[in-house]
Amino acid sequence: IHPSIHPSLFSQLSLYSYTSRLLLRLLNFYFFCCIFLCCFMCFLFVRRPLMFTLFKKNLKD
Repeated sequence: IHPSIHPSLFSQLSLYSYTSRLLLRLLNFYFFCCIFLCCFMCFLFVRRPLMFTLFKKNLKD
């Protein structure tokens, strides 16, 4: 599309598509972060009792 023929409708559409794409990317990023955080929390939750028991053993010794 030539710059000379540049109606406002087209610019609005391009802007809309751009913003929607950006939002989608942000959502994907947020979703990925949430999954990562959930996995990390589960990992900590599983590891914590082990660490706690080890810590108690160390305290007893």
